[in-house]
Amino acid sequence: MTYKEIYDLHIQLLHVYENNEKYQGPYQKQFNYFKRQFFIAEDIVMML
Repeated sequence: MTYKEIYDLHIQLLHVYENNEKYQGPYQKQFNYFKRQFFIAEDIVMML
């Protein structure tokens, strides 16, 4: 798998989880944290 394929898979999984949870799940706070971390890491990689 290429980096792009892995990245696309992560994005798809994030969207599936969000659509299923509808922001009401008990783990939403953790999910939001990990989602922010994912996008921060993406920004760092893009700067390299």
